[in-house]
Amino acid sequence: MNSAGNNGSEGESGWYAFPVNFNSACFALFCGLRNTDTNNPTNYDSEVQPRNWTTDKFNVYKQNYGGNPWFGSFILFAIGR
Repeated sequence: MNSAGNNGSEGESGWYAFPVNFNSACFALFCGLRNTDTNNPTNYDSEVQPRNWTTDKFNVYKQNYGGNPWFGSFILFAIGR
């Protein structure tokens, strides 16, 4: 799980490191938003989308769909070798 900034700001994130580097390639990266901020428990009109990745790092785009967006934390699943 990674922090998505704990804010409502849309935009591209900085780089995150994979927990384990891939030797040759990352084939796919899936991310899901997880709101863990107890001060904003009902704000979910947003999404975290994988943007760019290499064998050792990645970044995401925080997309606001309207309403009261909140980017707490997100989970990831990566496939590679």
